[in-house]
Amino acid sequence: MTDVVDLTYYSKRNTSAPSDTLVDAVVSLILEDGFSALSNQKISKRASVAIGTVQKHFPNNAVLLDALLNVCREKFLKSLEDDTVSEGSSKDRVSMLVSLVWRHYQSDYYLAFIDVLLATRSQRTAAKLFEQNSRNAQVYHQRVRQIFPECQLDDRALTEALNDAHFLMNGLTVALIADPEIRNTGGYLRRATQALHEALLANSD
Repeated sequence: MTDVVDLTYYSKRNTSAPSDTLVDAVVSLILEDGFSALSNQKISKRASVAIGTVQKHFPNNAVLLDALLNVCREKFLKSLEDDTVSEGSSKDRVSMLVSLVWRHYQSDYYLAFIDVLLATRSQRTAAKLFEQNSRNAQVYHQRVRQIFPECQLDDRALTEALNDAHFLMNGLTVALIADPEIRNTGGYLRRATQALHEALLANSD
């Protein structure tokens, strides 16, 4: 794979998203041998596609990183569409939301994304990836407000409350990669659930 370049390349030059088969091939290879061992030849063989197809969709690391994150976000937002997320007490709904967020961070797609992100962390243009999150954040926040109609937080406070939960679970994910023997992950998630519940319902009657 070539060096990271400006992420605008993907949106300007690559008009079609990679197929699920291609993305799944990348994910499985990264989880098996790590990003450092990834190659166009291996992706081509695993996905049963021509090398040219791989090069078209993943011309550089930034595009690959972007594609993985897009799949992660799409799957996460899709999981929030389930009507059961909006059922039950406020505590039930917060618990369900935290469970979905944790499942998102533990998915093969996100773990592969983390591997690529860490491997390319010295290439600063990769940070531009997160400039593309605003639209997805808006969709996410709108859905959270639907799930918690009693939430009276303004947009800034809602963002902070959700970020606190996400930062904890994202950090815990990275910690588990470094040390899979970390104990009491359930305790961390329970505290995240409690803190998020208190934050979301802070100003409600």
